[in-house]
Amino acid sequence: MLVPLYLALKAGWSRANDWLVGHAKRRPIPQFSTPQAVAAYLDTHSRYTGDPLGGALDFYTHPERLQYAFETGDWSGGIVGLRVDCDESSWAVAALRAIPGVVPAMYTLRDAALVQSHVICVYTDRDGKHGAIDTNGHRLLPDLASSTLCATWGAIYQCRYVSATFTSYPFD
Repeated sequence: MLVPLYLALKAGWSRANDWLVGHAKRRPIPQFSTPQAVAAYLDTHSRYTGDPLGGALDFYTHPERLQYAFETGDWSGGIVGLRVDCDESSWAVAALRAIPGVVPAMYTLRDAALVQSHVICVYTDRDGKHGAIDTNGHRLLPDLASSTLCATWGAIYQCRYVSATFTSYPFD
């Protein structure tokens, strides 16, 4: 019950934040041929900063605003400058949507103490293979079950994730 409410509020704040900085510069996301190419581009261009106020007002930055920063190196956009935490997940969804046959989605991983959460972009490709992209790169996965996502990222972040919840892409 709390997680869906939190995710709805975060999506709303993301859209409000984007509206508040509507003057911020944007660039279209380039076309990629594979999920691995999306992850490689993200790994080369993204800059992890964490969210302002330790995530208290966590939001997603619009993917085209991130793309502008990726291409120009100008991270000054927005109210407090561009902040990148889980924002790469929404950028990855936007980039993967343009690849024929790839179906991306965002999932929020929740820890047992409700203190840490992490958002990842998962996908199924045209051959039925599954994978995920986040701040730690690209991973192929045997499936997209909650238990698989929680175990994989729990090992990466040394955290006990207990659920993976579908998260609506906030910029549709």
